[in-house]
Amino acid sequence: MENMENNSIKLISDELDSVQEQSSTVIEDTAETTQSIVDYTTEEIELTDQLAQIEEPTDIANEELVDTKQVIAEIDDNDAAMLELEEKMSKMSKVELTEELGKLLESDDVNAIKKRVSMVRLAYTRIKSDENKLALADFISGGGEEIAFEPLFDEIDADFNATFNKYKQLKKDKDALLENDRQANLKIKMEILDEIKKLISSEETLKKTYDEFRLLQDKWSSTGPVPPKDLNNLLQNYHHHVELFFDFVKLNNEMKDLDMRKNLELKIELCEKAEELLIETSVNKSFQKLQDYHLRWKEIGPVPSDKKDDIWERFKTVSDQLNERRKDFYDKQQVEREENLVKKTALCEKVEQIIELAFESTKDFEDKAKEISEIQKEWKTIGFAPKKDNDEIWRRFKVANDKFFDLRTDFYKDIKSERTDNLNKKLELCINAESMQNTTDWKQGTTDFLRLQDEWKKIGAVPPKYSDKIWKRFRAACDAFFNAKSTHFSSVGDQQTINLNLKKELVDKVENFVFNDNSGDNLNILKDFQRQWMEIGHVPLKDKDRLYKQFKAAIDKHFENLKISNSEKQSYNYKSKIESYKDNSDGSKQMSQEKRFITNKMATLKSDIAIWENNIGFLSKSKSSETLRNQYLEKIEQAKKQIEELNSKMKLINSI
Repeated sequence: MENMENNSIKLISDELDSVQEQSSTVIEDTAETTQSIVDYTTEEIELTDQLAQIEEPTDIANEELVDTKQVIAEIDDNDAAMLELEEKMSKMSKVELTEELGKLLESDDVNAIKKRVSMVRLAYTRIKSDENKLALADFISGGGEEIAFEPLFDEIDADFNATFNKYKQLKKDKDALLENDRQANLKIKMEILDEIKKLISSEETLKKTYDEFRLLQDKWSSTGPVPPKDLNNLLQNYHHHVELFFDFVKLNNEMKDLDMRKNLELKIELCEKAEELLIETSVNKSFQKLQDYHLRWKEIGPVPSDKKDDIWERFKTVSDQLNERRKDFYDKQQVEREENLVKKTALCEKVEQIIELAFESTKDFEDKAKEISEIQKEWKTIGFAPKKDNDEIWRRFKVANDKFFDLRTDFYKDIKSERTDNLNKKLELCINAESMQNTTDWKQGTTDFLRLQDEWKKIGAVPPKYSDKIWKRFRAACDAFFNAKSTHFSSVGDQQTINLNLKKELVDKVENFVFNDNSGDNLNILKDFQRQWMEIGHVPLKDKDRLYKQFKAAIDKHFENLKISNSEKQSYNYKSKIESYKDNSDGSKQMSQEKRFITNKMATLKSDIAIWENNIGFLSKSKSSETLRNQYLEKIEQAKKQIEELNSKMKLINSI
């Protein structure tokens, strides 16, 4: 921007030098203008009206972040009113900013609103950046991968983009019209120069020639601006031909005085306009207008020599006052920005202290994330720091914030791996619970399910999206067993007491029974004892194991005396059980039930084998997964052995 300021001053100075070389008459006046322009040093001139040259992005929602430095530099933040407006917009919501942009487009002059449009765009983009950061953090905490995250885009973003594109089109159309106007004005002024050339060689009367010359001057003054690249050369040609015209017509002193008095009136009018700028509230606006007045001063011709110093002193005095006011404004602003730098430095230190803490849980991170969010809100309420420090303090603040969120992301990645292992462990418990939920061995089943529940409690959390589902699956298997157990024992209490007494009598009978020397008879007697035991039915759970051990010990003692192997005894006992069905009235029904039991048991085992083999295929490669794999293989082998035994029993049933 400083280069643009220097180029603007050089352009004005070059024009003045050219005019001084061409006309001694014009030199008297341009000396005054040159002095005025010199008084405006490079440090005091700041051109801020450059926003039209910036290519603005179309899609606000998909931008990561607008170049804040560039946009802030384009908006003249030295204007107190604009600073106040920028602060107001920073507190608006997306809906309010979209509405504000729509209201701005109602203006007839699209170039007059370009600063405010850029401020709206900057405020909107900052909101979108904050939204996406929070959405990304939630996405990652929910188990998502950062690379898969898609920026948010809603209906409000679409409305804002449509309104902003409308502004761009309006501005493009306006710029095209302005350029066309400048080219047309250039053409008109070139034609005026040609007309002045013709007057120099005219043979008309002096009065008529001079009248035509004045008309051409009026037409020149009333014609609008030309393209900046053509301005310098055009003015040089104009002043050169004006001087040639005066030489040609050799105007008398009276006519020169008349022309100078008219020039004096025009310069007095400029002084008055410049003095009105002293009550203008916008420092930047008053500065820009003063520059226009200085350019106009240069175009006006000389004034009477006795008025020259006075009129120039008046114009210079008001220019100096405006310069001093602008300097005071900058000095005050600099103090405020130094204070803002202190406040922003303190906020940077707060965030830097937070990232040095030891985080051990998600709660630690979430608590500090809320604290950082409040710090960010406070940052937005603070104005700009000095220009030399503004970018650096923003980078320091952004780096500290990014480091915190990077730490949180890494922490969640570690948690994700741990929770995946926990999910595999809980999946194994679900499979175990489901395989046991239909057991009628109430005592062992209760022990096993309590053990599974205890193991479940010791395992940590799983990924959130699986937590509820895996718990419901495990809970359903546990409930199925305990509900069946409760139903069963609610109806067997009285009968079990009767059965208990019958089995006690049978145990006494077996223990005291004396066998004869006939092994076949003795074996049949043992068969009958076991048949009686099976027919008696269930006893109270607390007596079941004790009484059965006593009965089995008595039977085994007799079998030892008969010298029969365990496998033969088991086969014999099962065969005796099946044969006993023949003597019962419900034997056929009992035989069918036994077949169904064996068939269902085999189907369950085959289903379990399929599930375990399928689960093995999904296990990841890790130490915990390898342990599960071995457990699955052991269970599959045991299930296959049980299927073989059940096949043997089925063959025995079919042979009887």
